[in-house]
Amino acid sequence: MRLLTTALLFALACSPAQAVEISHFKSGLACTNSTLVEGQTGWICHVTEDIRVTDQGRCQYDGKDYLCTWVGFEFDYRGAKPGDKLDCSTEQSQPTSAGNPNQELETSSTKQEFSLPLKDSQGHFFNPQYFTFVTRAPKESLLIDTGRCSFKGKTVFEYTYRLQYPERPEHGSGV
Repeated sequence: MRLLTTALLFALACSPAQAVEISHFKSGLACTNSTLVEGQTGWICHVTEDIRVTDQGRCQYDGKDYLCTWVGFEFDYRGAKPGDKLDCSTEQSQPTSAGNPNQELETSSTKQEFSLPLKDSQGHFFNPQYFTFVTRAPKESLLIDTGRCSFKGKTVFEYTYRLQYPERPEHGSGV
């Protein structure tokens, strides 16, 4: 009996750790005013890394209304247990401010961390994000935003946005 108990404990210790499986990952421009699936609040309508930030969207940041461009990611998942979450981080090539509709959380930062709770054992997850509209100085470089999410220390997906803000017009250039 002792040998059977030891063998059973060894088998349980050697079994693979529970892992959340991610499939159908997409990132890019988000459509937030339409949906293709009932009950879903938006979708990634243009899979892309190249994001031209425009003034055509509306969003709220730090309690104020702004013009913005909506981006994001979505995926299907399975194998989650109650309390499971993805641990995510983003890094930017230049300092930015980060926040949400209610408050500004960081200013002049190049890295943010956040968690995404998985509600059910399986499902679809849509994460809309936005970049507020601003203009850039002539010849200012692109803003590169790279994100990564992991489950129990193992990366499950990565994404990159190459953000191009409109160049500030030069008035009185005589052209």
